[in-house]
Amino acid sequence: MLVYWLMFLIPAMGAVLAGRARPGRRLEYELLWLMAFICLSFLIGFRYEVGGDWSSYEGHYKDVSSSDFLQLFSSGDPGYYVTLWVVSLFDLGVHYSNLVFGALFSAGLIAFCKSQPRPWLALAISVPYMVIVLGMGYTRQGVAMGLSLLGFVALSNKDTKAFVAWVACAAMFHKSAVLLIPLGVLATPRSR
Repeated sequence: MLVYWLMFLIPAMGAVLAGRARPGRRLEYELLWLMAFICLSFLIGFRYEVGGDWSSYEGHYKDVSSSDFLQLFSSGDPGYYVTLWVVSLFDLGVHYSNLVFGALFSAGLIAFCKSQPRPWLALAISVPYMVIVLGMGYTRQGVAMGLSLLGFVALSNKDTKAFVAWVACAAMFHKSAVLLIPLGVLATPRSR
């Protein structure tokens, strides 16, 4: 239980202390975010029997390790199954595939938080649901959310093509991400 509290309290402390930060410390700032990325990725990746779909993810890993590569594309979420297949080639186990998925989720979450006016507060707010429930509980949806958040960062920079590309990548992990495509159309002034 302590780990979950620390996952929340560390970014919360960062949010409180961020107002006192001295300008010109860009390297320290980026190193803190890198540490946050690594910690989140490892906590999500190396969890054990945490999440609503834990037993099915173990089953998916075992099924994919004995599958032919072309069979992976007949499944509903090819990005998820191809990643499992690549990890199974090295016989690393479900934890390392979860590490890859956790890193994808964390990269998107941190990029999105860094684009906000109060980045550490955004991260602290996201821990209870986004990280613990979504990132740790539902692997495919977590990866889709992380990649979609990278798309939202691109969209805020007025790069609609990158947004669509990130959402398409997200849909490779969970098809529900396709529902975000209309946001790119609505966010483009010319399309109105």
